[in-house]
Amino acid sequence: MQLQGVRDFPLGMARNGRYSCETATQTLEWINAINDFLKPYRPLLNAHVVNFFKDRLWESVDKLWIDCLWKESVENLLKIPSGIVQVEILAAVVSSIARSSGAQTIIDVGAGQGYLAQVLSFQYQLSVVAIDASSHHGAVTSARSERIRKHYAAKMRKSHTGNMHLNVPQTVTCCVLSSDMLKSLSDTLTHKDDVEQLKLIGTGLDEPRLEGLGADGGKQTSTCHSPNMESSLVLAGLHACGDLSVTMLRTFLERKEVKAVVSIGCCYNLLSEEGFDNTSSNCGFPMSVGVKLAGLSLGKSARDLACQELIGPYWSLRAALGPLLETLLLLDRLLFLQEQGSSVEAVMLPIFDPTLSPRNVAIIAQRI
Repeated sequence: MQLQGVRDFPLGMARNGRYSCETATQTLEWINAINDFLKPYRPLLNAHVVNFFKDRLWESVDKLWIDCLWKESVENLLKIPSGIVQVEILAAVVSSIARSSGAQTIIDVGAGQGYLAQVLSFQYQLSVVAIDASSHHGAVTSARSERIRKHYAAKMRKSHTGNMHLNVPQTVTCCVLSSDMLKSLSDTLTHKDDVEQLKLIGTGLDEPRLEGLGADGGKQTSTCHSPNMESSLVLAGLHACGDLSVTMLRTFLERKEVKAVVSIGCCYNLLSEEGFDNTSSNCGFPMSVGVKLAGLSLGKSARDLACQELIGPYWSLRAALGPLLETLLLLDRLLFLQEQGSSVEAVMLPIFDPTLSPRNVAIIAQRI
């Protein structure tokens, strides 16, 4: 199997648990089990801060639980993510997927200030396009990339390897509001002589911009290998917010030139949910036919809980259910991919240490 190397990653998913997600049937069974477990706790999941005081919600919780949580220090109730470790681990996974799929370009979706894009470019020598809605983030990425390029160029001159090519990430300022928009961008990037079309992509921002840095430090419009060569892509997203992670998965399925996707979600409170925020069939939850047919729903309070780290005994108890809700959301995405049949291989893989990062599970899919 093409994803076997990723499956064997050191922090890979344990296989000795009661539930599995190897097949669509097993994944749906796990989803239903989580839903059944959560049913008695619906009042806890849907609670608001105002209800806590108005309805005296603490009285509904077993006193032993509250007493136990009161004894915990704030430090133990909070977890501080280590961004540097996350970037290094994810970059290694994305690089492995890119090499195995033969992809020439990585699109870093929701790139922020470009840390993942820069590791992929400079350390793994991959062609990378970093997309973010913030022009400030794009400027920061480009400025830091230039400093890194100068550092590497100086080292190469000292070691007499000055002719070695340096990949430098492009930055695109673009608000990705739909899979159609991301598809348009991916289509443009696979036809390297049509880079100017990027100016037509994106809404709700100042003039969308494409900016890159050449090996000589000058601005260029593309870091492509050949101006007329069609390319294959990998979509990567480290904590891509809300529907953005969902958009990545849909774009992967709808564009044959996108050979693989590596997605780690975040900000589940920003997900659109069918029947609550949006009547569209392309909502962020549910994605899979199986979950839709089962009639499962969460609501905004529960989705908020899937991404919160809360302080205080009652809210810490409530937050303890957050990982279950996050697992439910991720399993829905995995099932959505599994329902596509044998042309796609998909896995759900915890690649970070959960004690360092609560958002530690990646959805990885590849065409086979």
